[in-house]
Amino acid sequence: MKINIYPKYSFLESFIRSVPDIFQKEGESIYKGRNEVKVFEVEGVRVNIKSFRIPHLINRVVYSSVRKSKAARSYVYALRCLESGVPTPEPIAYVETYRYGWIGHSYYLSIHEADMRPMKYVYAVADEETKTLLEAYARFTAFIHKQGIYHRDYSLGNVLFDKTPEEGYRFSMIDLNRIDFGPVSPEKGCHAFERSNLHDDQLDWVVCCCG
Repeated sequence: MKINIYPKYSFLESFIRSVPDIFQKEGESIYKGRNEVKVFEVEGVRVNIKSFRIPHLINRVVYSSVRKSKAARSYVYALRCLESGVPTPEPIAYVETYRYGWIGHSYYLSIHEADMRPMKYVYAVADEETKTLLEAYARFTAFIHKQGIYHRDYSLGNVLFDKTPEEGYRFSMIDLNRIDFGPVSPEKGCHAFERSNLHDDQLDWVVCCCG
Protein backbone atom coordinates (compact mmCIF):
# COMPACT_ATOMS: atom_id res chain seq x y z
CA MET A 1 0.00 0.00 0.00
CA LYS A 2 1.21 3.50 -0.84
CA ILE A 3 -0.02 6.55 1.09
CA ASN A 4 0.65 10.26 0.70
CA ILE A 5 -0.87 12.59 3.31
CA TYR A 6 -1.10 16.38 3.20
CA PRO A 7 0.81 17.38 6.36
CA LYS A 8 -2.10 19.45 7.71
CA TYR A 9 -4.12 16.22 8.02
CA SER A 10 -1.45 13.94 9.48
CA PHE A 11 -3.69 13.52 12.54
CA LEU A 12 -6.01 11.44 10.33
CA GLU A 13 -3.29 8.94 9.41
CA SER A 14 -4.85 6.03 11.28
CA PHE A 15 -8.16 6.54 9.47
CA ILE A 16 -6.45 7.04 6.11
CA ARG A 17 -4.58 3.75 6.46
CA SER A 18 -7.87 1.99 7.20
CA VAL A 19 -9.65 3.24 4.07
CA PRO A 20 -9.09 0.12 1.88
CA ASP A 21 -10.57 -2.05 4.67
CA ILE A 22 -13.58 0.09 5.58
CA PHE A 23 -14.62 1.80 2.36
CA GLN A 24 -17.04 -0.88 1.18
CA LYS A 25 -18.65 -1.32 4.60
CA GLU A 26 -18.89 2.21 5.99
CA GLY A 27 -19.54 5.80 4.98
CA GLU A 28 -22.39 7.58 3.17
CA SER A 29 -22.44 6.87 -0.55
CA ILE A 30 -23.22 10.01 -2.58
CA TYR A 31 -22.31 8.73 -6.04
CA LYS A 32 -21.87 5.29 -7.57
CA GLY A 33 -20.98 4.59 -11.18
CA ARG A 34 -17.72 3.36 -12.61
CA ASN A 35 -16.21 4.76 -9.42
CA GLU A 36 -17.82 5.46 -6.05
CA VAL A 37 -17.77 8.52 -3.79
CA LYS A 38 -18.50 8.33 -0.08
CA VAL A 39 -18.48 10.80 2.80
CA PHE A 40 -17.06 9.98 6.24
CA GLU A 41 -17.12 12.00 9.46
CA VAL A 42 -13.73 11.65 11.17
CA GLU A 43 -12.59 13.66 14.19
CA GLY A 44 -14.80 16.58 13.22
CA VAL A 45 -13.70 16.51 9.56
CA ARG A 46 -16.09 15.70 6.72
CA VAL A 47 -13.97 13.56 4.41
CA ASN A 48 -14.91 12.94 0.79
CA ILE A 49 -13.38 9.72 -0.58
CA LYS A 50 -13.41 8.75 -4.24
CA SER A 51 -12.66 5.09 -4.86
CA PHE A 52 -11.25 4.38 -8.30
CA ARG A 53 -11.97 0.92 -9.65
CA ILE A 54 -9.14 -1.47 -10.47
CA PRO A 55 -7.73 -0.44 -13.89
CA HIS A 56 -7.75 -2.83 -16.82
CA LEU A 57 -4.57 -4.81 -17.41
CA ILE A 58 -2.67 -2.32 -19.59
CA ASN A 59 -3.36 0.59 -17.24
CA ARG A 60 -2.38 -1.54 -14.25
CA VAL A 61 1.04 -1.87 -15.83
CA VAL A 62 1.18 1.84 -16.73
CA TYR A 63 0.00 3.08 -13.31
CA SER A 64 2.32 0.67 -11.51
CA SER A 65 5.49 1.74 -13.29
CA VAL A 66 5.15 4.73 -15.63
CA ARG A 67 2.27 7.09 -14.88
CA LYS A 68 0.68 8.35 -11.67
CA SER A 69 -2.63 6.71 -10.71
CA LYS A 70 -5.87 8.68 -10.98
CA ALA A 71 -5.89 9.11 -7.21
CA ALA A 72 -2.31 10.42 -7.16
CA ARG A 73 -3.00 12.79 -10.06
CA SER A 74 -6.12 14.09 -8.31
CA TYR A 75 -4.05 14.86 -5.21
CA VAL A 76 -1.13 16.50 -7.04
CA TYR A 77 -3.38 18.46 -9.41
CA ALA A 78 -5.49 19.73 -6.50
CA LEU A 79 -2.37 21.18 -4.91
CA ARG A 80 -1.36 22.81 -8.20
CA CYS A 81 -4.84 24.30 -8.63
CA LEU A 82 -4.82 25.76 -5.14
CA GLU A 83 -1.34 27.19 -5.69
CA SER A 84 -2.73 28.92 -8.80
CA GLY A 85 -5.68 30.34 -6.87
CA VAL A 86 -8.20 28.00 -8.47
CA PRO A 87 -10.72 26.75 -5.88
CA THR A 88 -11.00 23.00 -5.36
CA PRO A 89 -11.76 20.95 -2.22
CA GLU A 90 -8.62 20.81 -0.10
CA PRO A 91 -6.76 17.52 -0.61
CA ILE A 92 -6.19 15.26 2.38
CA ALA A 93 -4.40 12.21 0.99
CA TYR A 94 -4.33 9.49 -1.60
CA VAL A 95 -4.05 5.75 -1.04
CA GLU A 96 -3.00 3.08 -3.53
CA THR A 97 -3.33 -0.65 -2.97
CA TYR A 98 -1.12 -3.23 -4.67
CA ARG A 99 -1.24 -6.97 -5.23
CA TYR A 100 1.78 -8.85 -6.55
CA GLY A 101 3.30 -5.50 -7.50
CA TRP A 102 0.31 -4.38 -9.59
CA ILE A 103 -1.94 -1.49 -8.57
CA GLY A 104 -5.46 -2.32 -7.41
CA HIS A 105 -8.01 0.11 -5.99
CA SER A 106 -6.86 3.66 -5.34
CA TYR A 107 -8.55 6.33 -3.22
CA TYR A 108 -8.48 10.13 -3.25
CA LEU A 109 -9.45 11.91 -0.03
CA SER A 110 -10.45 15.56 0.16
CA ILE A 111 -12.54 17.90 2.27
CA HIS A 112 -16.27 17.47 1.61
CA GLU A 113 -17.84 20.80 0.64
CA ALA A 114 -21.34 20.11 1.88
CA ASP A 115 -22.74 23.57 1.07
CA MET A 116 -21.92 23.38 -2.62
CA ARG A 117 -23.95 21.80 -5.44
CA PRO A 118 -22.88 20.63 -8.91
CA MET A 119 -23.55 23.12 -11.71
CA LYS A 120 -25.93 20.58 -13.23
CA TYR A 121 -28.46 22.05 -10.78
CA VAL A 122 -28.45 25.21 -12.90
CA TYR A 123 -31.73 23.89 -14.28
CA ALA A 124 -33.26 24.14 -10.81
CA VAL A 125 -32.28 27.80 -10.39
CA ALA A 126 -35.09 30.34 -10.77
CA ASP A 127 -35.23 31.68 -14.34
CA GLU A 128 -34.42 35.24 -13.33
CA GLU A 129 -31.19 34.02 -11.71
CA THR A 130 -30.02 31.71 -14.49
CA LYS A 131 -28.19 34.34 -16.55
CA THR A 132 -26.46 35.74 -13.46
CA LEU A 133 -25.26 32.27 -12.47
CA LEU A 134 -24.12 31.43 -16.00
CA GLU A 135 -22.28 34.75 -16.27
CA ALA A 136 -20.42 33.99 -13.03
CA TYR A 137 -19.70 30.46 -14.31
CA ALA A 138 -18.27 31.92 -17.52
CA ARG A 139 -16.01 34.29 -15.55
CA PHE A 140 -14.80 31.39 -13.40
CA THR A 141 -14.02 29.34 -16.50
CA ALA A 142 -12.13 32.24 -18.10
CA PHE A 143 -10.16 32.66 -14.86
CA ILE A 144 -9.01 29.03 -14.64
CA HIS A 145 -7.97 29.12 -18.29
CA LYS A 146 -5.93 32.28 -17.69
CA GLN A 147 -4.20 30.36 -14.91
CA GLY A 148 -3.15 27.75 -17.47
CA ILE A 149 -5.55 25.07 -16.26
CA TYR A 150 -7.71 23.13 -18.72
CA HIS A 151 -10.15 20.49 -17.43
CA ARG A 152 -10.67 17.85 -20.13
CA ASP A 153 -13.90 16.67 -18.49
CA TYR A 154 -15.49 20.04 -17.78
CA SER A 155 -19.02 18.74 -17.30
CA LEU A 156 -21.56 20.52 -15.12
CA GLY A 157 -21.13 17.73 -12.57
CA ASN A 158 -17.47 18.63 -12.10
CA VAL A 159 -18.02 22.27 -11.13
CA LEU A 160 -19.59 23.02 -7.75
CA PHE A 161 -21.29 26.28 -6.85
CA ASP A 162 -23.08 28.07 -4.08
CA LYS A 163 -24.21 31.62 -3.37
CA THR A 164 -23.65 33.80 -0.33
CA PRO A 165 -25.03 37.30 0.37
CA GLU A 166 -21.49 38.59 0.84
CA GLU A 167 -19.62 36.96 -2.07
CA GLY A 168 -22.35 36.14 -4.58
CA TYR A 169 -21.70 32.98 -6.58
CA ARG A 170 -18.55 31.03 -5.88
CA PHE A 171 -17.25 27.91 -7.58
CA SER A 172 -15.02 24.92 -6.95
CA MET A 173 -13.65 22.40 -9.45
CA ILE A 174 -13.59 18.64 -8.81
CA ASP A 175 -12.65 15.35 -10.51
CA LEU A 176 -9.20 16.66 -11.31
CA ASN A 177 -7.31 13.67 -12.73
CA ARG A 178 -7.96 14.83 -16.32
CA ILE A 179 -6.35 18.29 -16.28
CA ASP A 180 -3.84 19.78 -18.70
CA PHE A 181 -1.51 22.52 -17.49
CA GLY A 182 -0.26 25.16 -19.89
CA PRO A 183 -1.52 28.03 -22.09
CA VAL A 184 -5.19 27.78 -23.06
CA SER A 185 -6.15 29.46 -26.34
CA PRO A 186 -9.61 31.08 -26.70
CA GLU A 187 -10.59 28.34 -29.17
CA LYS A 188 -9.51 25.57 -26.82
CA GLY A 189 -11.23 27.36 -23.94
CA CYS A 190 -14.54 27.31 -25.83
CA HIS A 191 -14.16 23.57 -26.43
CA ALA A 192 -14.25 23.11 -22.64
CA PHE A 193 -18.02 23.68 -22.75
CA GLU A 194 -18.65 20.79 -25.15
CA ARG A 195 -19.38 18.46 -22.22
CA SER A 196 -21.56 20.96 -20.34
CA ASN A 197 -24.92 19.83 -21.82
CA LEU A 198 -26.24 23.37 -21.47
CA HIS A 199 -29.21 24.35 -23.62
CA ASP A 200 -28.19 26.14 -26.82
CA ASP A 201 -29.35 29.54 -25.58
CA GLN A 202 -27.51 29.03 -22.28
CA LEU A 203 -24.34 27.96 -24.08
CA ASP A 204 -24.53 31.01 -26.37
CA TRP A 205 -24.80 33.25 -23.31
CA VAL A 206 -21.84 31.58 -21.56
CA VAL A 207 -19.60 31.87 -24.64
CA CYS A 208 -20.66 35.49 -25.07
CA CYS A 209 -19.75 36.23 -21.44
CA CYS A 210 -16.37 34.53 -21.87
CA GLY A 211 -15.63 36.72 -24.86
